[in-house]
Amino acid sequence: MKRSAITGLLLLTGLILPACEREDQQSKTDGKVTGGEVARKTKEAANAAGQYVAEKKDEYVARMQNELQSLDARIDQLKAQASKTGEKVSANVQQKIDELEAKSRELGRKLDRIKESSASAWEQMKSGFDEAMGDLRSSYDRAANQFKSVTGQEEEVPAGTAP
Repeated sequence: MKRSAITGLLLLTGLILPACEREDQQSKTDGKVTGGEVARKTKEAANAAGQYVAEKKDEYVARMQNELQSLDARIDQLKAQASKTGEKVSANVQQKIDELEAKSRELGRKLDRIKESSASAWEQMKSGFDEAMGDLRSSYDRAANQFKSVTGQEEEVPAGTAP
């Protein structure tokens, strides 16, 4: 009798365990989502979004550093050309160059702040930087055009920089 009770128990266990497994698998496939799954997927999505924003920030900073270096090289070239002209022309253009160099230094400081900013804060800083970069470009173009109109010389664009 004991043996038949044990056999019955084993048989019952053999039937119950597979049924439990099927129920567990069914809950995963019938569209029900657990709180743990939601938390895990939310965390994964937040991490992926944070990584994406950080990568975009790094790309932006690198691109703006290159553009700022290019503008600095062009400002230096304009400065060298202006120093070869007459005193009156040179003094007039030198004032514009001083303004350009001040704007460029300020942009460098802003870019440093963007580098140090959090992934979420840099988006807000980006628009201000873009505006200041546009102002520097426009100011440079005006100074180069003024130099050209006064001297009749074209600016010499340094190798590896875009006009």
